[in-house]
Amino acid sequence: MIYSKNQQDKYKQSIQELEVSLKKAISSVRATDEMLLDMIESYLKINTTSIKLNEVIGTGDNQINNLKILLKTLSEVGKKAKASVEEIDDFSVAIQNSIVTQPKVFNELTGTLEKQLPKSLGELNKTLSIQTNKFQRDYEVFLEQILKLMLKYEQTKN
Repeated sequence: MIYSKNQQDKYKQSIQELEVSLKKAISSVRATDEMLLDMIESYLKINTTSIKLNEVIGTGDNQINNLKILLKTLSEVGKKAKASVEEIDDFSVAIQNSIVTQPKVFNELTGTLEKQLPKSLGELNKTLSIQTNKFQRDYEVFLEQILKLMLKYEQTKN
């Protein structure tokens, strides 16, 4: 079969257009491939960050558990102090006992806090980066507030 010059030119033009389209498609596939590689790299970074964040959260959970234990101890001490006051018949004896026992309990609690706080902060310092310093400051302020509350509690009892 013989094709006319016009048909041959159209066929040639069609082939050339297909070649241009194919080159564009190949370029698009390569760009997509590069984008997917970048996405994979980003996801790996996100995964690494997530692992580190999980460590930070684990350390925070330990801190929270330590605080819960301390708060429970404080609550039990408060309940015991209230029960002792209710059971004592003579008001002056109750005040005398309170004056004698409260500093001891306060010193024990302060000692416990002073022992646990440096250890906890040491662990926290190993696992956190720059944000650890901010958390430490916030945590110390919180403990100071607890101490202030304890002091106010002690003052209201006296």
